[in-house]
Amino acid sequence: MLWADLHAEPLVVSVPAVQKPRYYSAQLIDGNTYNFGYIGSRATGFDKGSYMIVGPDWKGVTPPGIKKVFTSTTPFALILFRTQLINAQDMPNVERIQAGYKAKPLSAFLKQTAPPAAPKIDFLPASTEGIKANFFDYLAAALQIVPPTPEANEIRGKLASIGISPDKRFEFKDLSPAHKAAVLLGMKEGDGKVDKFLTTGNKNINGWNVGAFFGDKDFFKTD
Repeated sequence: MLWADLHAEPLVVSVPAVQKPRYYSAQLIDGNTYNFGYIGSRATGFDKGSYMIVGPDWKGVTPPGIKKVFTSTTPFALILFRTQLINAQDMPNVERIQAGYKAKPLSAFLKQTAPPAAPKIDFLPASTEGIKANFFDYLAAALQIVPPTPEANEIRGKLASIGISPDKRFEFKDLSPAHKAAVLLGMKEGDGKVDKFLTTGNKNINGWNVGAFFGDKDFFKTD
């Protein structure tokens, strides 16, 4: 797993040649939970290559040596690497392939001077208990680093109408009793929708709960 900070400059991910028919992939996921691309045997083939991961505001030119550019809708992204293991004796081969996965800032890839560092973000420390205690505080913090998009305008407007926005802190304890009740009922209704999907939107296959949870922006359609 690799966290990518794309604030200051793009990231270049390089992969080695992988012999057919072994499956391998690098799944690219942004802060909206969109799969914005794949590198790997199914998506880009078995040849070695370098791929550039850029943030939503990047306007640069694609340099030589880059096979493809993938654009994240958020300045932070997650990359998940998967490499097929054929059997126990195959482990050295997998480790050799994994050693060939490389990630460098674009400036390092081009052997150039790095640009100025992006301003440091004072992240809200994430913990399960903290999120349970004030989920909306974390939501407001996330809205600060997830750029607005046209398809999110409606839900952002609804959130702003109940006091949740990137430019102010949402304090549940300061709400009136009626406002607190409405928020809690809304959360309960949301949990119910998730539970209903989990019981009706999936299939039980050999004891695994299998369903289509992941996709790109067109897959989710704001849902």
